Amino acid sequence: MNTKTKRNIRVIHSRWQGNCRIEGLRLFREQGNDMAIITEGDGEDPRALFWPGYESVELLIYNPATDEYFATGAAGQWQSRHCAASVTGAKYVLHEPSRTLMYLIPKNACSTQMGTVLHELGFRPAAGSPSRVWNGNAYSHCLNNEDYDADKFGKYTHLVVFRDPVERFVNLANYAWCINRGMFSPFTSSCKSKRQLLDTMHLLVRMNEANHPGRFEQHLEGQAWYYDHCPRIDTVVRVEDLTDYMKTVMNVEPYNCNVDGKYELTRDDLTEEDIARIRENWAGDFLLEERFKELFWINPTK
Repeated sequence: MNTKTKRNIRVIHSRWQGNCRIEGLRLFREQGNDMAIITEGDGEDPRALFWPGYESVELLIYNPATDEYFATGAAGQWQSRHCAASVTGAKYVLHEPSRTLMYLIPKNACSTQMGTVLHELGFRPAAGSPSRVWNGNAYSHCLNNEDYDADKFGKYTHLVVFRDPVERFVNLANYAWCINRGMFSPFTSSCKSKRQLLDTMHLLVRMNEANHPGRFEQHLEGQAWYYDHCPRIDTVVRVEDLTDYMKTVMNVEPYNCNVDGKYELTRDDLTEEDIARIRENWAGDFLLEERFKELFWINPTK
């Protein structure tokens, strides 16, 4: 263990970010008088801290993409602005005219599903939002998994959307790159290139596993977790077939409220290593087509 190291590192915490100075087995924040003791690793490779002033333990996870350390809870849990409060399963909305219950999986056209229902109810998206999100009153129609009533919804068709896992990751990365740069702030704030963002997102997906069963980042979660926490699934619709399904089966015109038309990060930006990491991190997603093959809707127009 190296007890003589003196160097500076940058630490990213959900509540603060800044440069820190390491002297031996002590870490000092550049701003303020806070000091932590390195309890795992050493000055060259700090992995865990104890903050005497707060009597708290935190882990440090190195992000080579930005040469920063991410500070997490003692069990590796972390927090961003999109960490879900409800973790019992997917939220859902009800389209009453067609008696359809639609589960909402982030980046699986959930905005279109929710938007279609809310638009029919007379709601309009909030003005000025980069993703045209809805106000609080509209969100009251978005129900939590724990509110599910099997008897009440017994005659509803329970629908879930499937998206190719690689395409879902690309869509999420593009959204974080050119539409909502603060989406994973502060952990991606230092990403100045697509490569830095992609590598950092791979790391955050892995880190997200430590948040279960507590608050987790819902966009970084694989689809399989949501499928496994749906009380019932009757129909699976591919994201590219959702418009046709809504028009022909649900007899409703889809309301696309989260289509921004910016595609600065595409599948061409991914390397073979990126795809391998997606397959490793979201392994369960690549089994969904086989697991639910009998429930996939066959689009008659194709």
